[in-house]
Amino acid sequence: TVQLNVGATGEGTLAYQWRKGGVAIPGATRATLSLANVGSADAGTYTVIVSGSGGTVESGAAVVALGTARLANLSVRSGAGSGDGTLIVGFVLARGTPPTLLARGVGPTLAAFGVGEPLADPVLTLFSATGAAVATNDDWSGGPDVATLGAAAAEFGAFALPAGSRDAALLAAPAAGAYTAQLTGKAGTTGVALVELYHRAGAGVAGLVNLSARTRVGTGAEVLIAGFVIAGSEPKRLLIRGVGPALAGFGVGGVLADPQLSLFRQGSSSALRQNDDWGLGGAAALAAAATQAGAFALPANSRDAALLVVLEPGAYTAQISGAAASTGVALLELYDVP
Repeated sequence: TVQLNVGATGEGTLAYQWRKGGVAIPGATRATLSLANVGSADAGTYTVIVSGSGGTVESGAAVVALGTARLANLSVRSGAGSGDGTLIVGFVLARGTPPTLLARGVGPTLAAFGVGEPLADPVLTLFSATGAAVATNDDWSGGPDVATLGAAAAEFGAFALPAGSRDAALLAAPAAGAYTAQLTGKAGTTGVALVELYHRAGAGVAGLVNLSARTRVGTGAEVLIAGFVIAGSEPKRLLIRGVGPALAGFGVGGVLADPQLSLFRQGSSSALRQNDDWGLGGAAALAAAATQAGAFALPANSRDAALLVVLEPGAYTAQISGAAASTGVALLELYDVP
């Protein structure tokens, strides 16, 4: 049994109406909502509308979930270079059976999608938290795993890479812990690139609890664009951050001074949520969520950006750009908040 409670004060008698997914629940008109024998049909986002003589207000959202929703994959498109401009994608795996991961670093093939100045020869390397190289690949079709990599791409629904292309791809089954996939240009070259990470789920398989991407943010085609998928049938609560100024405290040079963060549902050109300076968007709730998720604290009143959202299953993109067309190194983070 799950019990949801709301607290409200106001003049006179207050009226309550609980809603699930924005739809009124018949008979749910008390300050407490009890859900007995909770199953998959009860999973969702609940709010309550409270009305009185002073007006009407809707509560914040409460998520009822059975733990089946998961972060399924991440794709990051941005400029890739070297040094502080290296395109770095980080992820954290919870405890469980090591999953099969497909990681790809796409450069030349982006030209077929109309992307200008793609990275001509990307090199993709997977590192553990200790800095040890777990796996690396230069040209995906230059090794013995071409058929396996092609089959894995088809299974995950990824677009096919042309035979003989200089794009990079690798398969790995890492244990629980933190990792980074780093993409550089061979011989110090630069250009626009796409890093993709696909996660194969299963009973007892370790899930992704944190995804991040760090690179230099430019303008136009070189803004930082990260796509991610929430798989399953339940909503998921996420903390999404666009960090620029706070990176200077970690020794990163040339940081983006004023990052702007926008969240889109795939297929829509209208932003679901946006934030410029995180302290102006509910700082107390954002700070509490960061602590709960194990994220480093952002300085009070910094120009870093952050959003705390509850998202239904589906595909989304988070974009980081610089205010007034500014450029610099930024970090995009997605945290699974219990």
